[in-house]
Amino acid sequence: MLIVLFMRDAIVPINGETQDLRLRRLTGVETGAAPPRVMVTAAFDGFSAPPGGKVLLALCSDRDCQSVLRTDQIDDPRLGTMTVFLAVARNSVAAGRLIVEHGQSAQQGEPTPTTW
Repeated sequence: MLIVLFMRDAIVPINGETQDLRLRRLTGVETGAAPPRVMVTAAFDGFSAPPGGKVLLALCSDRDCQSVLRTDQIDDPRLGTMTVFLAVARNSVAAGRLIVEHGQSAQQGEPTPTTW
């Protein structure tokens, strides 16, 4: 029973429902000025990646996420949080969004502005 509890996502197939790809919070903290460094933390409702798929956090230099500054894979999206350290100025990270890639398709969440 314990094995099934801990390996549920690998054993039980995920149904066809889509994940909630909204960021609940995207906060940034300036950690250095010379050279510039920031720490950005994204909070979201945890969920499992689809089998063979991956969940990404895209950080953007504009509020509409048309210009992606950096994209990182979220190792365990069930935790519902991701922290990224960047060597950029604070005003460089305007927004972010979650992306789920599975094969050739991708689902993108709505852009969320960064709060400083």
